[in-house]
Amino acid sequence: MPPVATHVLYAVLAAVVIFAAAFDMRTGKIPNALTFPAMLAFAAAHAALSGLPGLLFSLAGCGAGLTFLLVPHLFGYLGAGDVKLMAVVGAALGLPALLTVFLFTSLAGGAHIVLYLWLSPAPAETPPGQDETVPAESGEPPRRRRTFRVRYGAAIAAGTVAAMLWRLSGRDYLALF
Repeated sequence: MPPVATHVLYAVLAAVVIFAAAFDMRTGKIPNALTFPAMLAFAAAHAALSGLPGLLFSLAGCGAGLTFLLVPHLFGYLGAGDVKLMAVVGAALGLPALLTVFLFTSLAGGAHIVLYLWLSPAPAETPPGQDETVPAESGEPPRRRRTFRVRYGAAIAAGTVAAMLWRLSGRDYLALF
């Protein structure tokens, strides 16, 4: 990809992830109206610039990005918007960049959680024998309420921007092999 195209792609991706992070921090959601068009736009840009190999590059990154955060989502720790935002990052940067993005995102997410725990007031004690539950509908047993869900959009944005800066500084993306 030509250097100008790379810089434009990085700038657009930075705008997308920063907007998503701000929206996530404010509302707790990352809108589909942002993630799905961004995935399509990045796949189309890669296809336009590099043909079928560019499209496959983008689709492989999108699939891998989706897979990276799927398990935490299935366990209820992350929202689906976080998973789709990582898929957007994969569609834009491709599979080779995702290990670097994931490493920086994990560091930012860990810092976010530590900061949250440090700055939050201690939770109120629940009397012994009582669980915090959500009332069930239609005769189902009550479910436990998850009291903390990570708003990971900011960590994804920080990790993505850090990985792009890493690459722009002349370093290669990290690789396992």
